[in-house]
Amino acid sequence: MNTELLKTFLTIVQTGSFTKAAQQLYVVQSTVSNRMKELEKEIGQPLLVRSGLLAELTPYGKAFLPYAKKILELESLAYAAIVSKDQFVEQLNVGTVFYQYETLISRKLSGFCEAYPRYSIQIRPDVSAAVNARVYDGSLDFAYTHHQLNHPRCYCQQIGNDDMLFVTNRNNTTFAKGINSEDIKKLPIVYSSYLDASTYEWLFSKHHVFPLDITVGNLVIPFLKSGDYYSFLPRKLIEAELFNETLIAIPVMDKDLPPLKTYLLYDKNSPKKNEMKDWINYFHPCL
Repeated sequence: MNTELLKTFLTIVQTGSFTKAAQQLYVVQSTVSNRMKELEKEIGQPLLVRSGLLAELTPYGKAFLPYAKKILELESLAYAAIVSKDQFVEQLNVGTVFYQYETLISRKLSGFCEAYPRYSIQIRPDVSAAVNARVYDGSLDFAYTHHQLNHPRCYCQQIGNDDMLFVTNRNNTTFAKGINSEDIKKLPIVYSSYLDASTYEWLFSKHHVFPLDITVGNLVIPFLKSGDYYSFLPRKLIEAELFNETLIAIPVMDKDLPPLKTYLLYDKNSPKKNEMKDWINYFHPCL
């Protein structure tokens, strides 16, 4: 499959129109149209439909979209692996949830690169569901996730627990001695997806809408420092703020918050066992 056609398809989806896609790709609009006709002929189904100046995905386009992205990602990884052979012995593709990158990997990564200069490292931060999927489809060598993956092909070991805290600006002292779940529902909360499913269901309705929803927990902290917001965050992510007392933890009175669990995943049949062993020995010497 011609990846140039896939790139054109994804650019149309991202920009929302054939005209904007042509501008971004530095080609005339007729070239974009011809590429899409060629791709749809190859697929055998219409992928896009024009509505005025806009382009929208058909049901076939929606089904094809994640595979188009994966094909281009694998192409990029393949080229990187070939190029890196001139300088590096091996390449490691590491997927990780943002929490693990902030609290562990970022703090030790430069030391690992100095200790193992023959490795080229690619770090792929994402949410747990996406990380798990990439381990399963083989595009990652190993990964860190908050969701346990039970599959006979995959090794999955819990490597850590972290306390979940309900936190806010030090000036928000109304509930400093404790808060119950009913009062939590009424507060302006910045949500960052660290709560486990059962705790979320206990606290909020299925369709609860938050004033702010930010996937990367580290990006929540500035909002907590500067305003009246509250959030659920793991302790290690905000150790400095708790120590400096710019943020305070508020006890939740009517239920203990379950800890945030982190798991290490990798394919048991991976050909890179020695490389993964080096990584694990460096980052997790006690495993």
